[in-house]
Amino acid sequence: MLSPEDKRGRVDNPLWLINGFREVVATCGLIDLMLNGYPYTWEEIFWKQRAKAYWLKDGDMNSKFFHKTTTTRREVNKIKKLTDENGNSFEHIDDLCDIAKQYFADLYSHILANCDLVTSKVDPVVSTVDKNEILKPFQLEEVKATVLQMNGDKSPGPDGFNPVFFHKFWSMVGQDVYPDLNRWRSRGAFPNHLNDTNIVLIPKCAKPNNMKDLRPISLCNVLYKIFAKVLANPFEIIHNLKRQIRGKDGFMALKLDSDQKKLLARNIRIKNNLRSGNYLGLRSLIGKKKKDIFKYLKGKLWKKFQGWQGKFLSKAGREIQLKAVAQALPSYCMNVFLLPKSTTEELQRMMNSFWWGSNSSGDRGIKWISWDRLRAAKINGGIGFRNLHHFNLAMLGKQAWNLIANPNSLMARVLKSKYFSNSNFLEANLGHNPSFIWCSLWRSRAILKRGVRWRIGNGNNISFWRDPWLRDPSNFYVSSPPITKLYSLKVSELFIPFTTQWDHELLFTLFENQDVQKILNIHVHTNIGRDKLIWHSGSNGKYTVRSGYKSAQELLYVGESNGVSGDWKKLWNLKIPPKVKVFCGVQREIFYQSVATSKRNKLWSPSIVQHVEMNGRIHGINSFSAQWQKLAGKILATGTKYFHYPMKQLVSSIGCSKCSRSRG
Repeated sequence: MLSPEDKRGRVDNPLWLINGFREVVATCGLIDLMLNGYPYTWEEIFWKQRAKAYWLKDGDMNSKFFHKTTTTRREVNKIKKLTDENGNSFEHIDDLCDIAKQYFADLYSHILANCDLVTSKVDPVVSTVDKNEILKPFQLEEVKATVLQMNGDKSPGPDGFNPVFFHKFWSMVGQDVYPDLNRWRSRGAFPNHLNDTNIVLIPKCAKPNNMKDLRPISLCNVLYKIFAKVLANPFEIIHNLKRQIRGKDGFMALKLDSDQKKLLARNIRIKNNLRSGNYLGLRSLIGKKKKDIFKYLKGKLWKKFQGWQGKFLSKAGREIQLKAVAQALPSYCMNVFLLPKSTTEELQRMMNSFWWGSNSSGDRGIKWISWDRLRAAKINGGIGFRNLHHFNLAMLGKQAWNLIANPNSLMARVLKSKYFSNSNFLEANLGHNPSFIWCSLWRSRAILKRGVRWRIGNGNNISFWRDPWLRDPSNFYVSSPPITKLYSLKVSELFIPFTTQWDHELLFTLFENQDVQKILNIHVHTNIGRDKLIWHSGSNGKYTVRSGYKSAQELLYVGESNGVSGDWKKLWNLKIPPKVKVFCGVQREIFYQSVATSKRNKLWSPSIVQHVEMNGRIHGINSFSAQWQKLAGKILATGTKYFHYPMKQLVSSIGCSKCSRSRG
């Protein structure tokens, strides 16, 4: 900093320090280069580079975030203790260095071997044309494009430069770098020390104990990385086949027949590892050990959580990560298979631990509220996390709905011929020795039966007794007892002949009054056409996963009862930071859970409990007063000990005079 104006922050640097730095700049003949781009201060740039927050593209200036991220990464990556081959533990820095040096000296010790036995068996696969193409001189634009593709904030090597230096000043240094790259290539040798690297040890686990728990990486000079990347560009097609790059670059796939596949595998040394048991990333054959087959989902989720541990995430940030990434991770698999309930419960336990602050240091966090309460909708006092089992059934319901809506599709015809040739999907039985996919689809019938009904057209295809066709959401079926002689009755037979008007006299003669009223409320239009199955909860009569999940919640799990009643919509609509909203919501839930505990254990008098339950909701939701936040802070800080607060002090924190005058 050459002047106090360059510093942004609360504490200014002393003038003697600025003047001393200014003299050094003048003595060395350095030029002050203006900063172009996003207006970070130099301090923020320094901490941004150290934080390794590559995902951050834009936002408010926030050196505090970078500092905390860097501190967390440093603590996670710090090597505190190592054990040598004899089982002796060391903690001093010199001893740790000796163990690392000895480990790599033994690992990379030179062993005399005859390589001709190996190379003689390798057939040349690069033709003369390909060889000349690879050995062509680099082009200036090719080198520039490679430099700009490199992440600017990567850790520097022995040269001390980041790629961002070459990004900013390529117009000045590019003309010097480009000829050197071609000269090194034609000569087949690097200058001394250009390919030197700094070896850095990255922990593989939370608490590394020996050298096998550490992964070495090499920090190369930027010029060496530029040369290596430009040289490797001709082989990028093979590299993409291996990596399957995601994102904006999409996927790379080749559609080949068996002969072409064998030819490609032989020419570029690709191992033919296409197993008949896998199709589109999913197992086509599922055995009895279903829990073992789907355990890879837990591994994927665990890796996600490990990557997030170094980030400085608030509760609102954790909510977004869980909803957008963690809960979506098993969706592809759940679209086809019904996961074992034990697997979904384990995934939810992992999410619950992450939500309440579980980290790599072993701190599992205090789970103040059960996961069942957090799964309630936000308007009911929860956070809105999914019940994975119910969501799994809702996604399978979408596939089952396709069997009903598209009966002529290939999948529908195959399944019908095998499992329900003489009926429809809603009436199908599980059958003998069914496939796992059919079992999964069959389990979703309960959801469809709750929301599927017939829309009356001509009424010829609708059975009066067996099919759902009434418009009453609580029961689509006729509740009148069946008449034996009329069991095959169709809805069209209840119309006045040659019309679509109900025959009132016939209805009141055969059926109960409550069913007759429901039938008469259905107005049949003459231009509708044929009868059609529709999803009652859908706006256009089509099934959606959202409505199916809601139906599963109502059918299998009364999620609303686990929430807390109140006008929660006011809280979530407030113009305050999301993390504050989550804090207010969670603390209020904790408060009412504690009130219920005190009521159950008779720690408060009935009159106090009743008044706190009634008026606490008013003060907590409608006004969000400072007294409420103070009470929430007390509960959070003291845990269950808050019951020992003086009653007058506790109830007065809510700000209610009636509570303060009460005794208990």
